Amino acid sequence: MYYNRMNEKIVYHSTLYNNFLDINMAGITNPNPAYRIIHNISPKYLYEFYVLEYVISGKGYIELENKKFKVSAGDTYFLNKFSKHIYYPSKSDPYKKAFVVVKGTFVDNLVKTLGITENVVIKKCDTSAIFENIHDELSKSQINFDSIAVNLLLFFQKIGKYSYKPLQDANSLAENIKNYLDANLHEQVTLEKLCSDLGISRSHLERVFTEKYHVSPMKYFLQEKIKYACIMLQNTTYSVSIIAESIAFDDPKYLSKCIKKHTGLSPLKYRKKYANKPANDT
Repeated sequence: MYYNRMNEKIVYHSTLYNNFLDINMAGITNPNPAYRIIHNISPKYLYEFYVLEYVISGKGYIELENKKFKVSAGDTYFLNKFSKHIYYPSKSDPYKKAFVVVKGTFVDNLVKTLGITENVVIKKCDTSAIFENIHDELSKSQINFDSIAVNLLLFFQKIGKYSYKPLQDANSLAENIKNYLDANLHEQVTLEKLCSDLGISRSHLERVFTEKYHVSPMKYFLQEKIKYACIMLQNTTYSVSIIAESIAFDDPKYLSKCIKKHTGLSPLKYRKKYANKPANDT
């Protein structure tokens, strides 16, 4: 741990390259009105890292070529690799923020799987515990990268959440249902809860969703949980029981059966065959 010239507390900094999961830097940006970061402005140098941050206090700004965003305490944001951006604090109320800078095929696959294409994603959600967990792990002499991978999964699941507003258009409504299910893979969601939370009748909900996606909403939800479990098998060493618990799957044996039905392989054989390989290899 050290403090850099901008008075940031650097918990971890590595120049060693890892194609799978490369944590470049992690730490805390302390309030500093002079702080300013610029990425990908020069065509001679492309910044290929993803930037993950959580604003603990204060305010700040993110600028793209033609847009400017304001962030404040309680905001979590994600800056995509290769995007041109500048970010800096408010001069009157400079922010304090936690950050992790990362790249690698593991994160590439998460971004692709969750369909994140924006250069900047900002969500009003508390990810402080995720950053604390990652920072704590990176402070140890023997780093458990499985633990970091799980926390990165949780981070991306958090920023993938959407605002659920009642929509009249059937296609938009179906997308809204899908977004809700995608954002709650770590929860137990029944059809009754889905209808209640979105304020839609069961018959209408099932009809519009099935017409657009050609599968019932709960079958889709199960399929997505299984896909997520497969990502965990590929990229961590966690047991099926722990993976089942992380996606609110009551019966690990049933999850194992679902994985085998979905992939043709038992969890053990699936992990052995696909461990640490890009998701599209499966």
